[in-house]
Amino acid sequence: MHNLPQNVKHNVIGMIVPVKNLVETVDLTAEDIFLPMLECVVNAIISLQQSQIENSEKKNSD
Repeated sequence: MHNLPQNVKHNVIGMIVPVKNLVETVDLTAEDIFLPMLECVVNAIISLQQSQIENSEKKNSD
């Protein structure tokens, strides 16, 4: 199922998920080169904001 090295211990739970709207190719231009990095930064900011909200909710409930 997975091609992991022999020395890696792992637990694999199989799950069959049907594919919807499969994208085979994406046409990017030279201007789009930073899009993956931008997505990482935006996701990190959102994650930090959500964790700060959760932490403030925990403090208020104490």
